[in-house]
Amino acid sequence: MFTSSQKKKEVWRIIEYLSQPDVQVEFYKLTGDLPARVEAWKDSLLANNKYAAAFFVQLNHVVATPKIPEWEQIAQKVREVTEQITMDRMTVDEATKELDRAVDLILEKRRWMVEHAR
Repeated sequence: MFTSSQKKKEVWRIIEYLSQPDVQVEFYKLTGDLPARVEAWKDSLLANNKYAAAFFVQLNHVVATPKIPEWEQIAQKVREVTEQITMDRMTVDEATKELDRAVDLILEKRRWMVEHAR
């Protein structure tokens, strides 16, 4: 929801509605999109789905992404090096070193700003 929204009450109502486990199961039936609420996974449609099981395991271990402005740049770099691995253009070790180098460069300005703000 945007902080400048003129309809925050209405937006919050739709968020609450879409967050209900039964609504998420229905949405899954219609679109195939997996639910974000753990409670929705108790429905037999998902609980007995062996293909969805790996996603449920992931859901139980998910953590929020870092709250830094550079996160999208970092995530894009992760996608890029992962693609190089899958195309056999880089080894995992090479990709890890490249990702470390690239993220270090992305965060260089942040480190400088933090250091000089003292």
